[in-house]
Amino acid sequence: MSIWQKHKYAINAAIAVLVVAAVVLYSYNVDTLQSELAPKCLFLKLTGFKCPGCGTQRALHSLVHFDFMGVVRYNVFLLVAIPYLILLFYLQFFGGRQRFPRLARKIYGAKAIMAVFYLIIAYWILRNVFGF
Repeated sequence: MSIWQKHKYAINAAIAVLVVAAVVLYSYNVDTLQSELAPKCLFLKLTGFKCPGCGTQRALHSLVHFDFMGVVRYNVFLLVAIPYLILLFYLQFFGGRQRFPRLARKIYGAKAIMAVFYLIIAYWILRNVFGF
């Protein structure tokens, strides 16, 4: 048995902690409204319309500063996406598929994938029509 197989969950947890720590540190220290280095949305520049991800950097900045109204103002979809992404990460990398096989089948099933797709498309349209 290789080291990877033997310590799979510990290695995944360490990688996850490092990635989350890096995102939190960046989001906490860099105000993307002020920074020239923060990436800008190419879709917004080319079309004038917001994509589903527009405002995510500002929303993360608000989130790490516990400004929940800022999260809602910049990208309300992030409030739904973060718990869902945590669940997906748990199922994929921390043995959730083995512990909860029925949940994994539902989350990775065609209906769930299409529901997420339709939610993203609906959010994309609604945020451009109603300006949120």
